[in-house]
Amino acid sequence: MLKFYYCYSETFYNGELIGTSDGGTMLVDDKTVHNHEVVLTWDNIEEKYQEYNGSCTFYFNLSETKKGLQIDWFAPTLKNFFRKNYRTIKQWKTPELNITTKIYYREFKPSLQAVLDWYDSEQASQYLKENNLMNFTKNA
Repeated sequence: MLKFYYCYSETFYNGELIGTSDGGTMLVDDKTVHNHEVVLTWDNIEEKYQEYNGSCTFYFNLSETKKGLQIDWFAPTLKNFFRKNYRTIKQWKTPELNITTKIYYREFKPSLQAVLDWYDSEQASQYLKENNLMNFTKNA
């Protein structure tokens, strides 16, 4: 059964919360959604970044340089900019990457207008059918 979910994630570096990202709204099968934790290493970071960035974003940008991969945090405040954990992480200077991201999903009931405005009309009509909202005009 399709349900609407808010998706958000918390990114930790060396055990310290770096930031929270809003992954947006999703309309997915309720059997595929579960809160989970993603542990990132230099070996799997490119794969995980591509896998999760579409639905729930991480709190950093990943770029490739001549020397290797580089992680830049999203817009830290000026106060946090000078803290050690907010500095750019470079693969050639940091052999052990200690980043974990916890991804959370929270179900919500959208307005009828939000369902009708959903970008995928097939998903929206399936949601309306499953929730018995398709025949509301017959009773009016």
